[in-house]
Amino acid sequence: MKISLRCHYALKVILDLSNHFQNNLVHIIDLAERQNIPPKYIEQVLTQLKKGGFIQSKKGPSGGYSLCRPPKSITVGGIIRVMEPSLFSTPDPDNGLPGNDGATRNGFFGVLEEVEEAISSVIDKIDFSDIQQRETDVLSKENGAITYNI
Repeated sequence: MKISLRCHYALKVILDLSNHFQNNLVHIIDLAERQNIPPKYIEQVLTQLKKGGFIQSKKGPSGGYSLCRPPKSITVGGIIRVMEPSLFSTPDPDNGLPGNDGATRNGFFGVLEEVEEAISSVIDKIDFSDIQQRETDVLSKENGAITYNI
C-alpha cells in the first residue's frame, strides 16, 4: 500500500501531537521543525486534519494545535481515510473495463472489496497510543534498555 507524502506527514503530525497531548497546545513552527515538514505544507495538512475532526487550534501568541481527543481514540485508518479518500473507494463494477462481461467485473470487484477489508482490519485497530508504545519499544531497543511492563 502506497500513501502520499501528505498522508505520511499527517500521520507524523498526529503522532507528534499525541506525544504532546498532556501539554495541550503545540506551535506550528515547533511541529514543522520536529517533523521536518515545510511550514507552508504543514498548514495544508493541519487544515485537512482539522476538517476531519482530529485536531483543533487556538489563534494568537499563546495558540497552537492539539488533538481533539485522546490518542487512544484516533486510529491510523481514520487519518488515512481523511487524507486519502480515494484509497478506500472501491470502483463501481458497472463502470468496468470495456469488453468485459459483468461476471468478470464483479469478480474483480469482489477481490478489491476483500483487499480493502483486509487493510481496514489492520489500520482500524491500531491507534496512536499503540504507535507511541511501538516508538518507545523501538527507542528502548536502540538504546539497549530493557523495558518491563507491569
